[in-house]
Amino acid sequence: MAVALIEIARELHRELHPRSRMGERAELESSLETVWGFDSLSRAELLLRVERAFGIHLPEHLLCEAETLDDLLAALRGAKAARLLVVGTYRNTELGRTHPLAETLAELRRDADAHRISLSGLAEEDIDAYLSAIGIDDRALGRELAEVTSGNPFFLIEVLRHVEETGGTWAPGTLPEGVRDATGRRLARLSDATNAALSIAAACSASHMIMAPRGPRRVLCVVVTMTPACPTGVG
Repeated sequence: MAVALIEIARELHRELHPRSRMGERAELESSLETVWGFDSLSRAELLLRVERAFGIHLPEHLLCEAETLDDLLAALRGAKAARLLVVGTYRNTELGRTHPLAETLAELRRDADAHRISLSGLAEEDIDAYLSAIGIDDRALGRELAEVTSGNPFFLIEVLRHVEETGGTWAPGTLPEGVRDATGRRLARLSDATNAALSIAAACSASHMIMAPRGPRRVLCVVVTMTPACPTGVG
């Protein structure tokens, strides 16, 4: 929130004072009048942009009483009439210290209206419930799936498809150890022509394939060739 507020103020400062570099050095605690260079009309425009960006209505007294961006930030955090819900997801394994989102998350920890929900993999009992729902009553398979997939739903489904395609039988230590391994085993059971068609399809959207030269004949060829892959769910 603080980062977004500063950027809004800096954008307005650049428009009002294109030759000044003061806005690039100004911070939350800097004076709106002496440092940012915002007079009464500029403040009104600033409040309007802040309200539009955050989807809330700020009290009119801020126009006269706010002396710094910190004052606006306090009002933003205390606003209860928010009309916008933002939901974001990310993988913590892909978030480094220098990633822009890391700074935003640190700021959100101080925001009372921001809530973080950590999602983990499916527990063993959840996997057993899923197996029961699809008609598989095998507790040993559930334990093996929980250990191999760590509860990753996508990996879990890929492994179950592998088991189904190999006749429904399995043995401890024989399940795929990764999504790439699971998908690779399934692709290996298809013909070379089907694998080649899947490689092309993976790089082309349907619209691109339809607009290709001699499109109807080429699309028909791909559809016919990919038919063996359809029951497996690969295509």
